[in-house]
Amino acid sequence: MFLFFCVYFFSFTSVCGQSLSSYYDSTQTYKDKDLEKQSFYVQKLLLESQKQKNDTFLLKAYYLKATIFYEKGNNNSSFFYVDKAIDLSRKLNTNKSKETKIEVLRLKGFIYKNRIYNKDSALIYFQQALQESKQSNYKFGEIKNLEAISFLLMDKGKYVDATQLLLEARQIANKIKNKEAQSSIANNIGHTYLKMYMYEKALAFFNEANKYREDKTTASIIPLNIAQCYYRTGNYKNALVILDKNAPLAFKTSLNMTIEYYLEYTTLFLKIKEPKRALEKIKILDSLFIKAKPQAYRNLLLLKAKAYLQLKDTLTAHNYIKEVEKEIFPKSDDDFINRLTMHELFSYTYLFLKDYQKANYHLQKYISLYTKTYNKKLEQNIYESEVNQRMLLQEKENELEKIKYSTELEKEQQNKKYFLLGFIFLLIIFIVVIRAYWINKKSSIELQKTNHKLSESQAEVMQQNHILHEQAEELTRQSEELKCSHEEVVAMNDNLEEVVNQRNQEVMEKNQMLEEYAFINAHKLRAPVARLLGLMQIIEFSKNTDEIEFYLQLCNQEIKDLDRIVWAIKEAIEEKTPLDRWKLEKRTEVK
Repeated sequence: MFLFFCVYFFSFTSVCGQSLSSYYDSTQTYKDKDLEKQSFYVQKLLLESQKQKNDTFLLKAYYLKATIFYEKGNNNSSFFYVDKAIDLSRKLNTNKSKETKIEVLRLKGFIYKNRIYNKDSALIYFQQALQESKQSNYKFGEIKNLEAISFLLMDKGKYVDATQLLLEARQIANKIKNKEAQSSIANNIGHTYLKMYMYEKALAFFNEANKYREDKTTASIIPLNIAQCYYRTGNYKNALVILDKNAPLAFKTSLNMTIEYYLEYTTLFLKIKEPKRALEKIKILDSLFIKAKPQAYRNLLLLKAKAYLQLKDTLTAHNYIKEVEKEIFPKSDDDFINRLTMHELFSYTYLFLKDYQKANYHLQKYISLYTKTYNKKLEQNIYESEVNQRMLLQEKENELEKIKYSTELEKEQQNKKYFLLGFIFLLIIFIVVIRAYWINKKSSIELQKTNHKLSESQAEVMQQNHILHEQAEELTRQSEELKCSHEEVVAMNDNLEEVVNQRNQEVMEKNQMLEEYAFINAHKLRAPVARLLGLMQIIEFSKNTDEIEFYLQLCNQEIKDLDRIVWAIKEAIEEKTPLDRWKLEKRTEVK
């Protein structure tokens, strides 16, 4: 009974564990594909893990719940499950739970950054997650949190500091040889250089990211960044080739990525003065566009205005610029580039409309903004020199670290050498001891074998004596038998003629019986068997049922005759009378 209960319990627990794993696998299957289905399986995982009191899967469920509510924009619910996950991870205090806690803290930072727009609070949680990653030696967590902090610094315009953090993350990624992290970090470093107008360095890092890329998302983002570098350096042909090659992949990746590609297409065609091709891409953008990104939407309106200006349709262009003005001016002083472009285009359109006062107003606005832009471009040299200095410092630190590592490696190799020599010395001693023990054991075994052989030879001698004694007794018995047989031979010689005549008579009788047996076998037994075989062949080829029935009756009669003969032979053998063909016929007739 106890054994049955144990088997039942283990089978039940294995089934339960399997169901939780299957729910978790389903949540990962629908991740980034179908939020509703993922949410359904996360709820199943949450309820089942609570029911089974499995804290490991419950922690995963809390984290997934918080992520889903973050995607849906429900901040309160997301914070609720974030706090639950943090409390449970502290309770478990395992390596996996610590890693989940780090991911949860980073998620909390993203909620503050992207949903509440409180970047200072976001920075606190990113730094806390980074500290936890270093304490837990969770390298992937260090990389992700360094990236997150660098994004915040980029938002504040601190590109040099952001680059420094990303280079630190790159060093960690190269150590752990994680291609996904290497690709992502190189792409982000390239993005910071792009922001600082350092296109050649940006292109080098984008190419590095492209070398390591594996997933579909980065497979479409990185080529777009490379195309932007070519476009900004005036290499429009290569930019267009990359866009044509990778735009189909963007369709499969996401809608936002497709929009980014077609915005870049439109910008490039306008730059090379091909407004008709630009308008073709704008039509595709109109069919795809979602007003979820106001800055991108304003960018599209300005691109439309530029296209119509190149086609010399100034009124249509002016209408699009007015729409941009409505989008920009109620908001805060952001979207610097689109503001600059808007004032430039307004000055063109008002000149065409001969409203020189407004044209002059927008021209002055454009000049003041362009001055800021020029000042930003002047900052490029400062950025570049500061970045170069920091990179030189980092290279020197890397060289020092390499020297330190090489000295430590030499010490370690020396220690290994000493350890190896000591190990070899101990191994030699061990072999000598084992050899001596083996020789001693071998000699004792040989001695035991010699003693055993001596005892065996002694036993063999005794056995041979016993055999000789038995042989002597056997010879005595045989001599007595020879005497008896001699007496029998003498007696047989006296009656030899009578015995010979008697034996001849017996032989003649046996020969006669054999002849009778041969005759009976050849004629009496063989005849009904032959008739049966013939009848069976006739039955085999006959198709008339009446004929078959008649032949079967004949077969039955033959079988009865054969049975009478066999019984007659049996009775003669049992009576021990000599067989005679005439007597056999009489016996069969009686039967």
